[in-house]
Amino acid sequence: MRIITTLILAASFLAWQPDASASPQSLDKLKKERQASKKQLRQTRQQINANTRETERNLRALEGLRVDIARQQRIISAANISADSVGRAMTAVEDSIAMAEASLKRLKASYASSLRKMQGQMSPRSRWTFLLSASDIREIYRRARYLKQVKEAQEAKARRVKEARLLLTERRNRLASLNAERRNHLERAALAGRQLEEKRAETDRVIASLRQKKGELQQTLQELEARRRRLDSQIDALIAQQIRNQEEARKKKEAKKKQSADASRKKTDNSGKKKTEKPSSPPVRQTADPDRELSGSFASNRGRLLFPVSGSYTIVRSFGLQKHPELPNVTTDNSGIDIAVKAGTPVRAVFTGKVSAIFRQPGFGTIVMLRHGSYISIYAGLASINVRNGQEVSTGQTLGAVAQDDADPGRGLLHFELRNERTKLNPLQWVR
Repeated sequence: MRIITTLILAASFLAWQPDASASPQSLDKLKKERQASKKQLRQTRQQINANTRETERNLRALEGLRVDIARQQRIISAANISADSVGRAMTAVEDSIAMAEASLKRLKASYASSLRKMQGQMSPRSRWTFLLSASDIREIYRRARYLKQVKEAQEAKARRVKEARLLLTERRNRLASLNAERRNHLERAALAGRQLEEKRAETDRVIASLRQKKGELQQTLQELEARRRRLDSQIDALIAQQIRNQEEARKKKEAKKKQSADASRKKTDNSGKKKTEKPSSPPVRQTADPDRELSGSFASNRGRLLFPVSGSYTIVRSFGLQKHPELPNVTTDNSGIDIAVKAGTPVRAVFTGKVSAIFRQPGFGTIVMLRHGSYISIYAGLASINVRNGQEVSTGQTLGAVAQDDADPGRGLLHFELRNERTKLNPLQWVR
């Protein structure tokens, strides 16, 4: 595309070289040709830009599909685990039902047997006959107590039969509930499986489209890498400037302190007092103490720093040099991590610090830099900002909200970096 653009520019330039002997009619013709060349050049540039935007949208869509596929895989895995867990619970309930049925059968048989044995013996007439046939009052009392115990034993057996029936009914209901729950998990896994296949098919279509436009893909990838390099360069320049400012401030403070000490010493000498002077202690760099303390606190929290967003998120690009998972021969170098979230998700400070810079960069939206002593956290891809330059912030304080991705409405992408001055750090080794 660049070659075509260059040729069109050259043709336009050559077509517009005026000829001293040219007639007004020839000049009009040349003007029209020049205008036509400019129009063609403009259209070519527009087409190149459109192709680049389309390729970038496809790359972003591919990232979104990767996120969706990972989400569906997690849903399937969780649903299958839940279904297996419910299946094991169902097996345990089925075993308990079998035991309850056997127990109920024994209780019913025992109760029926006792009823048959007592049949005819426990009628009101036979009870009175049994009591009145006793030889004395004591015997009547013993027989009455015996009849009461027999009745209570029969009632206890009846209660146990009833309780066993209720327990069996409860366990059967529990089994039916577990069966419905397991069916729901399996249906959820099946639905997620179908959606996963749809996402994979869509991914294949996007990859095929990208491969068909190999030139545009390469150009877009180069542009994305160029954006990352520009961001790196700007961050490096800001850090270098901050280091210079700190050094200048330190030197000024030391010079002021030395000047004050010299003036005090001169005043003492002029007073004519002869005192044995103690050697002065070397100047203390007090300005660096808060920074050193904060750096140590930050470093001691490695692996426990707050994650820059809360709620649901997916890391779509990790730190460092890596191959693209779907596109062969495509390698990217990431100075931080890229986090896919819903657009508008609040972004928070991972640690106490101070806003050292706020700036914009094409492709990254608004960027906020926080200083934590010698350590720096960087948040790129913000739409709205809740802080100002130089402001002190606390851990978890909202810095802004993630901007919407033009290629995927509703979705946002946060680029997050950690550095120790100019040294890039893997954020995943620091946050929890």
